[in-house]
Amino acid sequence: MQPEWIAAGIFLLGNSVRDIRKKEIAPVFTVVFFLFGLMISVTGERSPADAAAALMPGAGFLAAGLLSGGAVGPGDGIALAVTGLYLPAAGVAEVCFLGVLFSACAAGILFIKNRRGKDRLPFLPFLFAGCLAAMAGKALTGS
Repeated sequence: MQPEWIAAGIFLLGNSVRDIRKKEIAPVFTVVFFLFGLMISVTGERSPADAAAALMPGAGFLAAGLLSGGAVGPGDGIALAVTGLYLPAAGVAEVCFLGVLFSACAAGILFIKNRRGKDRLPFLPFLFAGCLAAMAGKALTGS
């Protein structure tokens, strides 16, 4: 497994725990991973176009949070953007897609169980699960 995926997984795991407990991301933890990821992106073999594309899902979530009046928290967008510093654009898209899929399944189960649409779910644990699923898929296919 590539170290970038492991670093992204550790970052999402740490912030998932904080998101579950306090409904926020860990500021110092996030800044440390942001700075390290920025250093890797700048000094690595990554093209500026790929780096910009990998940051787009995070920017999209930040925009969705602004347009929805806070239904999507800014921490989710920030976490996706930091993840984009480690993973290629396709990897971030895969993690994001799987995270949204997993959270939609959980939201559907909650809706059927409680019949209320006002419950809020922390999203970062689903992004972490998406990252794990993507890593498992890569390990199984050998890519």
